[in-house]
Amino acid sequence: MDRTWAAKIIQDFDLPVALLHNLHIEPQYIGYHPNNEKKALRLQHLLSSIPESVKKEIERRYQQP
Repeated sequence: MDRTWAAKIIQDFDLPVALLHNLHIEPQYIGYHPNNEKKALRLQHLLSSIPESVKKEIERRYQQP
């Protein structure tokens, strides 16, 4: 479950729901079909250019309950 995304959707659409604190959380991964190698390389380049301070802030936000 992506808590940050879910909280944003709940807020954006004013949904009458609440996030539970005891949900199972685990890392999420993504893969690409070999036909999309150029897109994957571009994404890898863009992600590697993100400053370390920004990566730490993203990580901090996703570790909040």
